[in-house]
Amino acid sequence: MCDGEKYDLTRKGGRRRGKRGSGRAKGRWKFRHIVRAQTRQAFWLCSLWTAVIGVIPLSTATAQLPSAIGEWAPLQTLPFAPVHSILLPTGKVLIYIDGVKTGPLLWDPDTGNLTPTATGFGYNAFCNGHVLIADGRVMFTGGHLTPAVGLPNASYYDPFTDTFTGLPQMNAGRWYPSQVTLANGDVVTMAGSIEQGPGGAQNLIPEVWEVKNNSWRELSDAELLVPRYPAAFLAPNGKVFVAMRHSRYLDTSGAGSWAEVSAHQAFGRDNYGSACMYEVGLVIYTGGGNPPLASCEVIDLLADSPAWDFVAPMPQARRQHDTTILPDGRVLVTGGSSSSGFNTDDGAKAAMAWDPVTNSWDTWATEQEYRGYHSEALLLPDGRVASFGGD
Repeated sequence: MCDGEKYDLTRKGGRRRGKRGSGRAKGRWKFRHIVRAQTRQAFWLCSLWTAVIGVIPLSTATAQLPSAIGEWAPLQTLPFAPVHSILLPTGKVLIYIDGVKTGPLLWDPDTGNLTPTATGFGYNAFCNGHVLIADGRVMFTGGHLTPAVGLPNASYYDPFTDTFTGLPQMNAGRWYPSQVTLANGDVVTMAGSIEQGPGGAQNLIPEVWEVKNNSWRELSDAELLVPRYPAAFLAPNGKVFVAMRHSRYLDTSGAGSWAEVSAHQAFGRDNYGSACMYEVGLVIYTGGGNPPLASCEVIDLLADSPAWDFVAPMPQARRQHDTTILPDGRVLVTGGSSSSGFNTDDGAKAAMAWDPVTNSWDTWATEQEYRGYHSEALLLPDGRVASFGGD
């Protein structure tokens, strides 16, 4: 059972934030603020792996209390290291590697119990994309035929009936696609490879799954090569913001279209950096690159002319790490490598938390295991953060 570890985030006095402005002035990014209530906040960290391993002492702050830097719960034994983990509306977490040989399983964060799902994908779902839709079902696109060769499959998982349902196939295979649920409830899927190798074909045409019509609509005028698993978010203007090197909006109406927004300040973020939209219209992109970067950038999509601007760098460079939005608005970075190369295991990493109010980082407790490629992190309903997997 994953009991979690106390993470007392008490802040003395309320923190008053200024009014929301345009977010831009003389080319410099301004922080947009929200009022944070004066409250005693607490959350836990929870770590999962494939074997029970002893707790490693905190590396940088053994003199600090868990109430200041948190602590990781003992590791729970799992039958495999999850590659995919999805928090469901039921409070359980769906985990799997490929859904054929390993999983899917339902993990109960309250009890630690693992239960096989009643039905399965019916195909190899390794390296697919997934997103929750409005009615609480999970939609999946793509999958694995051979390395870097994607499947055109799509399916739903209904967590209330514990069943998978196949859907009409996409225009072609997708291996490492991303999905975004749109404002009208439809889902757009983009990117992913069709063939293996540096010159292998990529799926260049996004598609919209029209939920009510139970059918696909190709965005034939939006053909573009984008990175695998691009960081994509629903923007306040209703378009999809894709936070790649030359970031763009995808307009999903009609046959689709792209519009340039802004280029990253630092090169290499698409190379295993991690991004999240931590407030409506505000996206932070952390680390990435080879060698890895410590720098981070933020873009304000509500600004008159959105542009990426540097914010405070992380205390330690990271790539192949995870970012999680915390209940109080901070952004938690866990796992990753600080060394050059692919998935270089250079030891367990301390969690790092970025505060958008002060534009500053705190270094928190260190995990028991290195977590890099194929790792995930989830905020659980009770405020704990669960860290999964990693090759």
